[in-house]
Amino acid sequence: MLKAFVKCYNNAMFEYKIVTIKDGIFTNDFGNNSSKIEELLNSLGREGWELVQSSITDTAGILTERSEIVFIFKRNKQFINPFKANN
Repeated sequence: MLKAFVKCYNNAMFEYKIVTIKDGIFTNDFGNNSSKIEELLNSLGREGWELVQSSITDTAGILTERSEIVFIFKRNKQFINPFKANN
């Protein structure tokens, strides 16, 4: 079972985003995707997302081993108190 934990600090919370990018099914590499990956990272950075972890995982596929890059991002999320009149 997957459990998620939210870290709270001074009325701020973090929200998290997980992005995975799979390799080519027959090429077993990420080919010419480096510029697309860079665009993705810059786009998320402009939205306030901070890259906190990245890794490459390998899994067995039907014909060959598959790889994917996993990126974990976080950003501050303002805590909204449901009992306060003016948030």
